[in-house]
Amino acid sequence: MKKRISLLLSVLLIIAMVSGVLITTTANAAGTTISYNFANQQKGFAQGTISLSGESGTYYLYWADNNSALDGFDPIAILSGSGSCTMPAYTAIPARATKVIAFKSSGVPANLSVSSAAAVYNIPDNKALGKTSGDLLYSFASYSDFHMEADNAVPYTGYTAKYPYDEQHLRSAFNTAAARNVDFIVTTGDHVNNQRNELQGNINNLYGEEWNRYLHILAESNYTGPVYEAIGNHELWNGETESNKKVVDAKSGLRYFAAVTGLDSTKAAIDSDKAYYEITEPKTGDHFLFMALEGGFYTDYNEEFSDAQLNWLEQKLNEYKNDGKNTFIMEHANFYKWGAGDQLDKPIYDIPLMDSNNATKRLKNTLLAHKEAVIITGHTHFMFKLQLNYSNNDNTSATMLHNSSIGGVRDIQNHTTRINDKSLENTEGYIVEVYDNATIFTGVNVYTNKANPSATYIVPQTTSALEQPTETPTQAPTQKPTNPPAPTNPPAPTNPPAPTNPPTPTNPEPTEAEIMWGDANGDNEITILDATAIQRHLAKLETLAADAVKRAMVTGDKELTIVDATTIQRKLAKLITEFPVEKLQSAATGAQISYVPEGASLTELRTQVKSALDKYWVLASYDQYQSLKKAYKENADYDALNTTYTQFNNAVVSFYPGDTIDVYFKGPSSWTGVKAYVYNSDSDKMGAWPGTACTKVGSEWKVTVPTGRYNYIIFNSGSNQTYDLALGVSKNQGYQTEGSGSKLKAKPYKHT
Repeated sequence: MKKRISLLLSVLLIIAMVSGVLITTTANAAGTTISYNFANQQKGFAQGTISLSGESGTYYLYWADNNSALDGFDPIAILSGSGSCTMPAYTAIPARATKVIAFKSSGVPANLSVSSAAAVYNIPDNKALGKTSGDLLYSFASYSDFHMEADNAVPYTGYTAKYPYDEQHLRSAFNTAAARNVDFIVTTGDHVNNQRNELQGNINNLYGEEWNRYLHILAESNYTGPVYEAIGNHELWNGETESNKKVVDAKSGLRYFAAVTGLDSTKAAIDSDKAYYEITEPKTGDHFLFMALEGGFYTDYNEEFSDAQLNWLEQKLNEYKNDGKNTFIMEHANFYKWGAGDQLDKPIYDIPLMDSNNATKRLKNTLLAHKEAVIITGHTHFMFKLQLNYSNNDNTSATMLHNSSIGGVRDIQNHTTRINDKSLENTEGYIVEVYDNATIFTGVNVYTNKANPSATYIVPQTTSALEQPTETPTQAPTQKPTNPPAPTNPPAPTNPPAPTNPPTPTNPEPTEAEIMWGDANGDNEITILDATAIQRHLAKLETLAADAVKRAMVTGDKELTIVDATTIQRKLAKLITEFPVEKLQSAATGAQISYVPEGASLTELRTQVKSALDKYWVLASYDQYQSLKKAYKENADYDALNTTYTQFNNAVVSFYPGDTIDVYFKGPSSWTGVKAYVYNSDSDKMGAWPGTACTKVGSEWKVTVPTGRYNYIIFNSGSNQTYDLALGVSKNQGYQTEGSGSKLKAKPYKHT
């Protein structure tokens, strides 16, 4: 009898598959059943209609494994009695889902076990991906449009924040990435709002303050992995308006972005203000290409991509087309009436990439030629629920995914008007899981850390794990992999024979004091080419001679790593004044600086590390800081934590200005006395207006302030003052007034 029933079911299944409708048997309780009509027969695709037949009441439907509803997902649907829901095109059956289950409940069910469900639908083997956590190759978070605002600056009278929950949303995004245990984060631009300060008269003066707030939130978060950023149009905002879209100076935004992220690896890139780059995922060799808008804020007006950047992109895509690896492209702006990100019939976002610009047409043609690639964009902020998230242009182009916004999402009203959602609860990004035969983009509300089943998408890509995972990306990323290897101390040879009467060298080896530290390529000057030489040596593209390796070890830890290249970049950018190895020269040969008292306990060490994490976030490179934070948060043992901390100190703490910094000021000669009002807000200030009296030092005035506590400073004479000035954390910073009047602009300078 069982065999006959099995045969009958098999026949029915074949008939259903031929007709395009797939129905399987369902378990049920009290007459409640679930059926699923799949509109796409590809494995892992959820597109179709889920129907529930049950008694009157409210039912919650969930994706589930064999035991319970999948953790971290909102319900697929909430239905009243008999009803149905439609899963949109390209949506995914989650990788670990084996069932759809329903609970009859007046509110969110407390017990989500399969055994407690009112109805259970078993996903057929030919539809379920059937993955376990062990099948995951790697994962990453994909975020966009943070829009950090310098709210405290009060840029102009009557201004109200466009993103009132920018900090809370960004903090949630980092903590969600940590909770989801992703390997890294990628972004698609607009990390800052680059807010106008019309009183100051300098549209870019808040960029640094906004970026520092972004870094500070990263430092405070639970997330300890890398972050790789692409550049958006708000990083480039330099004065354009709707009525005058002429580019003022987009390159200053590119320069600042390159400086704070440390992306560039060649002198040519620095000279051309290049902010595009690639990284290689170390477990699989998958490719991540980060593009940069280059033309200016208004993407509908400007040629946003240089020929050099498009040449680079096309060369990379051609090179990787048939190598069996996934290729992801991060680019900020969406296209007009093409792909993901807006309504195709009547777009309502006003500054997309336009075909009237040759660079846009060329990029579009490149994406048409490379259907194997995936491009992720942001820009429009449209909510996941609007279903503007996924397109392959009817299978003619690369797959296009649209990131929503972390800073603040947008909705569409009456199909014609975009509206900004300023709620605390709405902030969205993707958690992306890469498997050997599919990539799953799970749309997540990062405030609740809950996934949206209707905004979870599948891309049928293929890749595989490398036999020997790589240790570093092929090009310098925003943040290098964390946990740099601890320096080794190889054993000395046993009884090495001393040479008899060694000849005096014609050119004696320079002493430590005579070495030109950082001159890796031996041209007797320190340039970005030296950092490039180190990177090429580490990537085994060329081999440095022993004396060059010695000159290149600028961190003083006796080992050449990517941190040495980063340190050279930091010195060239004038973020540090000397190399760590130069600091160590005054110590005894081979001695290590001890930052923790001998015999200190693990508790004492952790206290000292926590103090360093609180103080030094703004001076450390990402890899240095995140490495120490990772060791601290994961409760590394004493030796591992102390090793990481020592490396961190060698690279960073030597340059820290201390608990206070001196800030200098050059004002009008008519100012016979100067005070400095230092603050973050009315409730967080160094003293009441007009502030702390400055000390006259030669032609300058000086005030001492706590390092890193306050963001703004106003110099004043009582009756006259400067505008609000962004306050950094570096040594020897000064401000000099310009023009005349009761309120003066001031430009920065370096005190010597």
